[in-house]
Amino acid sequence: MSGFTSIFGSSSSANAGASAAATPAPAVNLNSAQIKKQIQDQISQELAVANATELVNCTKQCMEKYMHAWNTVSRSYITRIQQASAEGL
Repeated sequence: MSGFTSIFGSSSSANAGASAAATPAPAVNLNSAQIKKQIQDQISQELAVANATELVNCTKQCMEKYMHAWNTVSRSYITRIQQASAEGL
């Protein structure tokens, strides 16, 4: 309960004077600002991880396409060399 009291001011009833209600407002705003900053930082970190993951995935796809093309060209080249060798060229 002390955490609740420290964030929202004293645990007095709602019938307290306006000056008592106005006092905890800066603490609430400060905590709200801190919470907002933490949420923004967390979102930024999650976006950075998502961007890094996407970059790795794009790089992986590019590498797989390159290796597929390399294997296709290599097989064709080897086949032509074998055909030329068989023909005696």
